[in-house]
Amino acid sequence: MKPFPCTLRSSRLPVLAVFLLLTVPVCHGFAWGYDSSGIDLRIYGDLEHPDLQYRLGQEPVDIVVVISNIAGSQLLTERGFSQVELRHTLVITDPQGVQYSLSGGEMLHKMPVPFFLNDRPWGLAEFLPQGWVRSVTIDDLTELVPVMKTKAGWYTIEAYQPFLRFASAGQDPGLGLLGLLDEPDNWNDTIKSNTVQVYLAPSAGAMMGVNVADGSVNPQAPLPQVPVKVIRTSDIPSGYTLPAIWDKVKAVLEGTTNFAGSAVWKSDTSCVVQANYSVLASYGGEMISAPISATEPGWLEGCSGSIQKTLIFGTLAAKQIQITGAGFNFPEDAKYRAVFSTNAIYKDSKASGKVTYNYTRTRLLFASTNITEVSVTGTTGRIRGEGTINKVAGYTFEVVVVDGAPDQFGITIWKPDGALYYQAGTKALSSGAIRIEVK
Repeated sequence: MKPFPCTLRSSRLPVLAVFLLLTVPVCHGFAWGYDSSGIDLRIYGDLEHPDLQYRLGQEPVDIVVVISNIAGSQLLTERGFSQVELRHTLVITDPQGVQYSLSGGEMLHKMPVPFFLNDRPWGLAEFLPQGWVRSVTIDDLTELVPVMKTKAGWYTIEAYQPFLRFASAGQDPGLGLLGLLDEPDNWNDTIKSNTVQVYLAPSAGAMMGVNVADGSVNPQAPLPQVPVKVIRTSDIPSGYTLPAIWDKVKAVLEGTTNFAGSAVWKSDTSCVVQANYSVLASYGGEMISAPISATEPGWLEGCSGSIQKTLIFGTLAAKQIQITGAGFNFPEDAKYRAVFSTNAIYKDSKASGKVTYNYTRTRLLFASTNITEVSVTGTTGRIRGEGTINKVAGYTFEVVVVDGAPDQFGITIWKPDGALYYQAGTKALSSGAIRIEVK
């Protein structure tokens, strides 16, 4: 493809991602407003990324915007365009359909101040010569649209520029070329550019799969048409209850389960950036959640990882449940271990037992004082209750364990006011064992 005839600030040559051909009549002399716009607005991608894929938050997204006169003759306009103003033409649509406009700001290309002649508004106009071109290179679009640093998926980039060209003009000996602002034949419209799409992939991320099941029957049955959300933990204000989180916090992923009980997301991609999340589902007036930890297995380079979570509503009544075990794992890295022990029992409709947890990095020492719930779904056990942190009372907790290959342990602790205090996602044991018995 022949390069566009313009000089750019970037040392890298732009490559056109999508090319639109405009049919424009050839004009002789001045090109008036009733002919056609005669203005071409285009966006170019970066030659260093011919596939237009970037690592989220790491590689700059370079964009070139070019506006030019293609009318075949000089044009008469209200004003020209500065390079900075070309940035304001861009509109970016994120993977969930939210638009971010860069329009606005002061017009940096100054035209003379309009004046009145015979009580009618007049203004000075200027020529855009044949072959006139103005361009700007945006070295990193993510600096102007910060969401591009954190949200993976396809982004659509377009440019829209309102433009006025005079259909009538006059010559004044003292003032030069004049344009009549209220002439009804003036061409007044918005020029739209071609469309460029770029895909932003995280340096570490995972495709997110969520399943919802009915645990009150045996075997468990998938639940269709259940609303599901994945929400970044850092976006959840302190003290929010599950209904408040559901209603007020913007979800990273949002969807509804199909007849197999698997969530079908509204966005183009189910990839999420490595971080801590909460998965929520709402069914039959009940709302349940499960944590996703940034330290658990499944996060891989780009979007090649996969993390699956299952939310289960209702459980079969059991005469007796016992969850026992002890061991340690590494919630964050191999330098700091977390040691736990548990012996929780549900018998005669009453929960009892003991849970301890000691995390060496923060010197956190947790001990349960009251067990309020012991439940089991398949090979996953859940223990809830109250306890102390370094002998200070008032905390509540939830432990999630898996009796499998490998065994897994995770814990969430809340402050007395309900705010999150500590969370370690369910993670494989480095040593020890967990046993779940249901009678």
